[in-house]
Amino acid sequence: MKLKTRSLLKRAKTSLVLGVELFNRPTDAARAPCVLLMFDHAFEMLLKAIIFEETGRIHSPHEKENHGFEKCLNSCQSQLSVINEDEALILANLNGFRDAAMHDLLDLS
Repeated sequence: MKLKTRSLLKRAKTSLVLGVELFNRPTDAARAPCVLLMFDHAFEMLLKAIIFEETGRIHSPHEKENHGFEKCLNSCQSQLSVINEDEALILANLNGFRDAAMHDLLDLS
């Protein structure tokens, strides 16, 4: 496994654990947006780790910034075939909820 892949996986695991901790904390204050942010980040890092391990890059040659969540999701589904349509839909919904929580008001029960 490549060193950068390991680093991306470590960040994914850290974000996932933080998300679980935030979900289980005793107070409801900002629980939903914080959990969504951490889980979204965890899956983005996981998708980037998969892409980097398979292709050796997580950005296009003409771009300075790494792929965003949607580009990673599309790559893992259509090019690498490591996630199916249902899994892609779930992750896209997670990302949409995260966007709503960060940029608008979100009320989840």
